Amino acid sequence: SAATTTVGDVIGKTIIPEQRPSLLAASSAYRLVSQSSSQSTSLAQLPSHLQPQFQYTLYDTWGNSVLHYQAPVTQLAGQRITLSYTPATQADADLIASYLPKPHADGSPIQPSELPTSLPGYLIQLKPQINVNGQAVATASQSLAMGTELLGQGGFTQPGDTNQWDLSQDKSHTVGQATAIGISPGGISAAQLTQLKERLSQTQSTLQAAQQAQANNNSAQAQQILQNLTGEQLSGDLLTATLWSWFAATESHQRLSQNTAGVISHPGLSYGLFHAVVQPIYSFGIARQVKFPGVNIDIAPMRPFVEVKRCAI
Repeated sequence: SAATTTVGDVIGKTIIPEQRPSLLAASSAYRLVSQSSSQSTSLAQLPSHLQPQFQYTLYDTWGNSVLHYQAPVTQLAGQRITLSYTPATQADADLIASYLPKPHADGSPIQPSELPTSLPGYLIQLKPQINVNGQAVATASQSLAMGTELLGQGGFTQPGDTNQWDLSQDKSHTVGQATAIGISPGGISAAQLTQLKERLSQTQSTLQAAQQAQANNNSAQAQQILQNLTGEQLSGDLLTATLWSWFAATESHQRLSQNTAGVISHPGLSYGLFHAVVQPIYSFGIARQVKFPGVNIDIAPMRPFVEVKRCAI
């Protein structure tokens, strides 16, 4: 009946019989492909030349490098990676703050309708930086006007060769955007999704507590509650959640469809971008004004490992 039908009954399934040998095998059941020349050497981790690397670079429209970052994939897996922009000077920070709504005298919360819908991009200078879990790991030395369009390029080293890169270009960057860089290092685990969900729940509780303190006319308490919550953490977790969920859904679809297609598919090293979009409005080639129309997802070409199932004739 439909009530007892499972996914395996619909798309097919294979049950692998469990084997529990009393003794470990003296040799591997798999064919030896390569072996270290020094068989007596044991390693606690893979040598650096065998560890896959990830890099991301921002360029201006003339092809000059503005920001570059590279790190082993093992250090980035499951981490919140963001591309953000910080005010170049205190004057730039003060100008941005002048457009933000001031706290209400009666302690009532600020409404979304009070937030600015645009900023004078040509007056604001920003520096791009890449963050891992809120810590800046790469910061540009030069400042750029808000609304300036940039080019991006990122990717991974080829398996087993850190001198060969598989890079992809994108054209979805604008100075001032909040961007998450989501990495799927061969799949998104349920554990990292759970940890992210817990962080988002904790952030929600923090915001609710601060809002309650503000409603009780206790601004000092509200500021104390929010002192450890940054805009990078808030926007970064929200944008990262969308990227990781997209990869998880795609990988789930691949697992469900591979039997029908007669293939075995494994997710490879992949990454994507999710932007809180900044849209410049130009006058005589100058970004006179920037608006915030919505969000945009940009997934680099995915390269899963796919093998055709062999059928005995």
